Amino acid sequence: MEPFRIIVMEKDLESGMLTNEITSYKIDKGGELIGAVHAEKTADGYVIDIKLTTDRDLEDWEYSAVFDYYDIEALGEDIVSAEEDTSFFNPVWAVRLKMDDDDEKMEAIIQSLTERHMAELESVYEEIKDKREDYREFDETPHVLD
Repeated sequence: MEPFRIIVMEKDLESGMLTNEITSYKIDKGGELIGAVHAEKTADGYVIDIKLTTDRDLEDWEYSAVFDYYDIEALGEDIVSAEEDTSFFNPVWAVRLKMDDDDEKMEAIIQSLTERHMAELESVYEEIKDKREDYREFDETPHVLD
């Protein structure tokens, strides 16, 4: 995997538009699992919203199984919040981080987040590989985007 640079843009909460670049971070591993990123200004500074996704397209049965077996708490303690986002074709987890002014510290936090996410995905893939029959109903009724 090649190093990956994410550019963090500020999102205007009224218009929903990305307005200006705040910073960028180099991610050595797992950057391809970041589907989107932006920052929002709060009374306490910025929070960074990151959408983590999968490393491949999943079959319908896998979609449900991955959400069932993924332990969102495995993402660590540096996060403000994390939740499943079922509005995409593949599973997505919306993660919020408090932004630190120290870019090296933030790079380390985001790197740790992506590594934990990669490890959890690998664990989930291993856990569900023989569970297709348990999720047969999802092959018959494909998941629909919200």
